[in-house]
Amino acid sequence: MEVMKVIKDYAPIITISISLLALLISGLNARISKKSYRVNKQQFKNKLSKFDFYLIDSHCISIENERLLLFHITVTNKSETKNSFTPSLILEYYNSENYSMKMRLQHNPNLSEKIVNHSFTYYSRDIFLSDKESISKWLIFGYNIEITKGKRIDNYTLNLRDVNNNQVEVSSFLMKELI
Repeated sequence: MEVMKVIKDYAPIITISISLLALLISGLNARISKKSYRVNKQQFKNKLSKFDFYLIDSHCISIENERLLLFHITVTNKSETKNSFTPSLILEYYNSENYSMKMRLQHNPNLSEKIVNHSFTYYSRDIFLSDKESISKWLIFGYNIEITKGKRIDNYTLNLRDVNNNQVEVSSFLMKELI
């Protein structure tokens, strides 16, 4: 009977002690869960598509009735997963009525056969990069010179789009003539 009386006398203290212990354990559990969430969130962000490219140099060359535009770029895949990219060029020029016109050109590495005495290394039609990889090569675009004859070219905008439809653009206003 005496044991029951002791338990009855100390029941509120035992209950409060157990409640405080449970509160402490749930607080630690919440703290661990927050840290786990932050780590998982960072891992998820690292797997998302992230890339960048840098324009190093640009040249143009006229061959017969065609104008070739060459861009030396570095593409960096910042993601922890493989990615592939499709380059294009948006050529903005003004027609004879002074209206702004845009023409989209696709990278065509086969045009490199027309350039002699220069040993540039070109990207393939689609650019493939492994995780955390960076590559520096040339892009080549071509168009019929008659399209822009007598027109003022205002802007050359390189566009790089990945398989997730993310894109990055860099503009250039000047081209050096390659001789």
